[in-house]
Amino acid sequence: MKNMKIASGTLMVMLMFSFSSKGQQVDKQVVVEHFTNTYCSVCASRNPGFYNNLMNFPQIIHIVYHPSSPYASCPFSQYNKVENDARTNFYGVFGGTPRLAIQGAPIPASDNYANPTMYDEALTGKTSFAMTADLKREGGNINLRIVVKKVDTSSVNALSLYAVVVEDTINFTGNNGETLQQDVFRKSFAGAAPTTFAVPANIGDSTVYTQSMAIDPIWEINQVYAIGILSTPDKKIEQAARSLKLTGNTTGIGKISTEKNFKVYPIPNNGKLYISGPFHSGMHAEIWSITGKLLKTAAISAKNNLIDIHSLAKGNYILKIKTEHGLEITKFNRL
Repeated sequence: MKNMKIASGTLMVMLMFSFSSKGQQVDKQVVVEHFTNTYCSVCASRNPGFYNNLMNFPQIIHIVYHPSSPYASCPFSQYNKVENDARTNFYGVFGGTPRLAIQGAPIPASDNYANPTMYDEALTGKTSFAMTADLKREGGNINLRIVVKKVDTSSVNALSLYAVVVEDTINFTGNNGETLQQDVFRKSFAGAAPTTFAVPANIGDSTVYTQSMAIDPIWEINQVYAIGILSTPDKKIEQAARSLKLTGNTTGIGKISTEKNFKVYPIPNNGKLYISGPFHSGMHAEIWSITGKLLKTAAISAKNNLIDIHSLAKGNYILKIKTEHGLEITKFNRL
């Protein structure tokens, strides 16, 4: 066994075994990378056709990035501007939305994104590399494990890996009227750029990649999953894999309480947020924007269970309540 560290906290392991030189290629996992923006009215008009078409291809991996151009006010862009913009620039499509890249190839903005034959060529692809992704939660972290196995001869001798955290579904009404945000890119495991990946040398060899990341309380943790993308030097996707969502796949709750003991009720006519729950001494609450910015803190108790929110703009917010059992998180809408 040969160990090779390629980055802080990252481990690739080459597992060398003796296998027959004969192999069989496997299907390439098709990936469509989608660049959109919650302030983009053109996106609101074109995305429904795209999504209706995509529903016919459940085997396709879909990732949504929110670049800061042409609309920097998009909260999903603001959450992680650097990495959203980096992936958009990676394909040279920064500056306009919506855009698509299928298997690493940017699709012209003028194309019909609802075209049912759009994925036909990509779906016929074969590769000599099989790939799996597994995501587990341990305490306050998520741990990713990707395995790439060489199953047939190949001339490919250089690959890069892009591994990311994605949130499956977010109920958020954008400025453009779209109410459901799907497969939202949150963060890369190893930074804005893909990392060099050790290509398995022989049929039967595997490369194992592991990486950890701290959980952001902003995420709806049971909606989180991971995607790994292997690309050739010309940016074409050689193989990809998606993990299961974290639902039912946890190994600990860390500091985040799974008990939803508190309920919140915004009171529109007086700009207050009413909190109901089992209080104890020394508790306090924090209100965060969905982009991860702390907006307000307040001590709370059974006698002091109203928080003034009249200064907050209408929209969705995160409420964090620190209790003796851990951190309880819920969302509310400022009406």
